[in-house]
Amino acid sequence: MQISERKDHKAFLFGVTELIHLARSRRKDEAAALLDDLNGRLLTLAPDFAERQQQVLQKIQAHYRLVATAMTSQQSAAIPVDELVKAVRPGVSLVTCCMNRSENLLKALRSWIECPEISEIIIVDWSSTLSVHDEIVAAGFVDKRIIVARVDGQSRWILSYAFNFGFRIASFDKILKTDADIVISSQFFAENVLRENTFLSGDWRTAEKGQEHINGFFFVHRADLMSIKGFNEYITTYGWDDDDIYFRLEQHGFNRVRISTNGVYHIPHGDAQRVGERDASSTALDELRAYTGTKIMGNRFLAAAMPMWGKERFFLPMEIVRRSAGYFEAWQMGESYHQVPEHIRADVEYYGMATALSWTTELSAYHITKENLYALLAARSAVADITRADVRLASCSQAPVSWYRNVLFLFFDDQVGELAQKAIISQVLDHSHIHRYTVFVEPGVFWLSKMGCAQESVDNLLPIPAMFATHQLHEAEASALRALPKAFSANAAFCVRLSGAEVSKILVPSEIGHVARRDKIYIHVQHGLGNRLRALASATAIARQSDRDLVLIWTPDNHCECRIEDLFEYHGEVLVNEKHLDLSTADCFSYMEIESGSCKDKYIPLVSGRDLYIRSAYVINNELSSWEKENAVLRELKPVAAVQKLIDSVAASGRVGLHVRMEGSAGTDHNSYDHEDNWLPESHKELNLWRGRSHYDSFIARIEKMISEDGSRRFFLAADTPEGYHALAERYPDRLVYLRRTVFDRSIDQLRYALADAVLLSRCQYLLGSTWSSFSELAQRLSTTIVRVEMSGVDF
Repeated sequence: MQISERKDHKAFLFGVTELIHLARSRRKDEAAALLDDLNGRLLTLAPDFAERQQQVLQKIQAHYRLVATAMTSQQSAAIPVDELVKAVRPGVSLVTCCMNRSENLLKALRSWIECPEISEIIIVDWSSTLSVHDEIVAAGFVDKRIIVARVDGQSRWILSYAFNFGFRIASFDKILKTDADIVISSQFFAENVLRENTFLSGDWRTAEKGQEHINGFFFVHRADLMSIKGFNEYITTYGWDDDDIYFRLEQHGFNRVRISTNGVYHIPHGDAQRVGERDASSTALDELRAYTGTKIMGNRFLAAAMPMWGKERFFLPMEIVRRSAGYFEAWQMGESYHQVPEHIRADVEYYGMATALSWTTELSAYHITKENLYALLAARSAVADITRADVRLASCSQAPVSWYRNVLFLFFDDQVGELAQKAIISQVLDHSHIHRYTVFVEPGVFWLSKMGCAQESVDNLLPIPAMFATHQLHEAEASALRALPKAFSANAAFCVRLSGAEVSKILVPSEIGHVARRDKIYIHVQHGLGNRLRALASATAIARQSDRDLVLIWTPDNHCECRIEDLFEYHGEVLVNEKHLDLSTADCFSYMEIESGSCKDKYIPLVSGRDLYIRSAYVINNELSSWEKENAVLRELKPVAAVQKLIDSVAASGRVGLHVRMEGSAGTDHNSYDHEDNWLPESHKELNLWRGRSHYDSFIARIEKMISEDGSRRFFLAADTPEGYHALAERYPDRLVYLRRTVFDRSIDQLRYALADAVLLSRCQYLLGSTWSSFSELAQRLSTTIVRVEMSGVDF
């Protein structure tokens, strides 16, 4: 050892002693700065000595929880990524990447460290919110093979960019590519030998159930991987990247060998972690856009449409801007040279959605034009709502896409005369307006039926498009016309073919949709969600006990901009308005205060032989309606999948539910649904009063007292303003859970959040509610677990 080298080593050891002194003295800022300096000096020391001292520094950093603050000027000289590796050595570089998914990474990292065959572990931190390097240090990992390479400035996860960056800085001649959630057995390398001109990979087709995601795991010679330029950087969204890279490796003459699946294990997690968090779907279009199958099939098309990715292409330009032992920082230096044109991106989404839709319906989904496909998907609340008839109609070039979910195809034999056809269609259309289905007839019959008729009487009638095929749709007998509501409970499309003899039997008005005539209750629900549901529950309870048919009239308006089908899997009869009803023989009542003839809270009798029509936002005053019976009805309602997904995302059981309904107090009642025009003056003043007493400040005082009485208290929050969420979440970050959202109106999206809020509040043990709010009432009605209720302005 040279004298100068000894001096350097001695000075370094003196610095290590000073570092320990500063750390023990709790002078952490000074210690962190010295740690940076010592890490930089490692690069100037003899390799063996530097390696030992690096381990010492890592142990000190982990023990005293020091965080590096800056890099020295010596380390700050930026160099292009591809100039970093001067020589490739024999060995194995494990390359993985993550963005805000460190929990599974830390689990997997333990297994990687236990494999002596791995020469270096490169972890690309793709702009995670929390530094992956700091999390690894805090977890106590000390291993000279670990290299964390952080790329700053990235707003979203792009697998191809991230992994290609990791491959480019790998310094050994074999690369083991693994996701951050793959555990590797210590026997892996003994059972999976990488030979010349081969690469080893997972395969979803041969993987055990639940382990399909090892498809993206592979072991390859570095030179072979770089000869095809790694992952295809035209692909910048989820899916098809692994199939594409395997295809190109095989095209270059490398043989694919399936790995022994005993050596790897995928830690299970949901698609939300894999493709990123997303808002709940409100239409089938939203659902398909978020579906991983759509993304995979779309990128399959993209890979075929764009030029082959290979050695002629250029990697994303990047530079290493800071370095220290075991840690790099890099930045993207400009845009990619290879951009996908917008028209191809639009085609990618279209083909991906058409393919995914064909899986749940039939192959004619591929024949739907882009315009019709998007219109159809936007018109349905879920992909499961789309029938074969929908797809076939949309695939006809001139087909409209605004039909109901339920469809009747009506055909007549040649011997049925025009007058008889028109009479039958008229009766069916009257029935279709009530039960909400669309009637399709042959073009000639369609034009005959429209002649001399008002438009609103035939707006549910459409011509069967040319080339439309009715095979494989449900073929119903003529008698099915007498039981269409029951038949349509399955939500489908039916074909009915009528002969002359059958038409003669049906030409009696009572035959169409005939069931032994029962009196009806028409409940026209009003105002917001909580008001509508309690009125519906009350009417349902009365109808069930009085042997009456219930018809729900649910009109989307500024109070509630959705249909009941947007929230619940509701199978009862629903009308949007009473336009087609004959109420001349019905007893009509309105509980709405501002309406002429209002009779709010008046007792409503049931008169045999007469229907009942009620407009209400409140429970009905009748002995057949009670708190218990109404609540039983509400608990039977099943939320749609999008709402259930929100409900399942938060655990509220055992918590204290907080419902903060403060908007609508004096000065904040500017929304149309809070405006004074909705109530009598005295009622509006009372609303202002109670909204003011439901401010989140009132809740904070009660929460503080509850915490002082029981320090383990945890809370679930449902509020009507972003200010309410911010104030309480900031004050109780470790005690409070809630559904995050960006909408605070009466839209479909917000109402789905609201319904999920109500269900989650109902699962709590205690409820702090807002007085004069039907929503707090709804939570109580839905609950079987709440043991204590306190209301703002009354109990606190």
